[in-house]
Amino acid sequence: MATQLVDINANPVFTDINAAGVPAALSATVTVNLRGQASATVQVTGIGSLTLTFEGTTDGTNFDPIFGTPVAGGAAVSSTTANGHWVNFNVAGLTAFRARVSAYTSGSATVTVVASQGSPQSNYTAAGINKVDLASVNGTALGAPTNFGTTPGAVTVVSVNSSVFVGTVVAVAASAGVQKVGISGATGATMDGVITAATAPVNGLAVLVENVTTAPSLTTGQSVMAQADYQGSLFVKPYRRGQTKGQATTISATGATTIVTAQAAGIFADIAEIIITTAGLAAQTITISDGTLSWIIDYPNAAVAPGTPFTITFDPPLAATTAATAWTANQSLATACHYLVNFVLQKAS
Repeated sequence: MATQLVDINANPVFTDINAAGVPAALSATVTVNLRGQASATVQVTGIGSLTLTFEGTTDGTNFDPIFGTPVAGGAAVSSTTANGHWVNFNVAGLTAFRARVSAYTSGSATVTVVASQGSPQSNYTAAGINKVDLASVNGTALGAPTNFGTTPGAVTVVSVNSSVFVGTVVAVAASAGVQKVGISGATGATMDGVITAATAPVNGLAVLVENVTTAPSLTTGQSVMAQADYQGSLFVKPYRRGQTKGQATTISATGATTIVTAQAAGIFADIAEIIITTAGLAAQTITISDGTLSWIIDYPNAAVAPGTPFTITFDPPLAATTAATAWTANQSLATACHYLVNFVLQKAS
């Protein structure tokens, strides 16, 4: 003899609820009143020219759309204008679930609804395999990543967003108790090296650097990996070509004359070296200024100026007070002097 459990109102519990109907007018519904069921399925056949919206309610009056996924796999929907079969409507905690005609032109639809105790499951592919979406984050597609290597295993589309990798090869190996990780450079050439107990600590992490022969061209906000010379020695160059410039000027009169032109906005011109030569053997004073501060040079701090070049080296470079400002020289005598100024371009840090 079978026994059926019921609630306080004598309604059966712990069982499925079925409903079927043929709605053929605007606002017509097929509704199931829920008693603890957690998941629902809907099958629609023979649909005419109308729209069915799937909805649920808690208070029994106000309904909101609920999403279900095609039984064969695909994107979740909360309405349909075509025949279909949908599962995984999450109705847990609701008092009612329905399919409502939200738009109507003609015809009808045969609608079957089943609400069950089982909890909703994730979507399935057409092959019946549980489907997990790895192609988007917060609804934003990751694009179409490429296979960036076969070690330790091939990585294919939608398994990873390869845009986070600069190179195309990832290699992992261990040697003498040291974990080695290598990521290729922009050219795609694998960076690999030899790690021995004599050159690395036990259980250490070796980070490889890129062997480069030309300086990278970077824009604001870009980064570059650690670099080494052609023998693999890590280096930091104080200046790269493009940071250093030279400017030659001849001054034959008194008064402030530009010897280093103003640079672009935000760029400081710091003087590293000044070389002065003269055709006349007259001693004088020369005032160098960046528009804010001035330095007086006794040229050459003797009664008679030398016939050989007079060189002043600044280490570290003589810093400009403000960016985008010219340097000037003001001679005390109107004697032709030739200036060669080597300077370093810097941005404020």
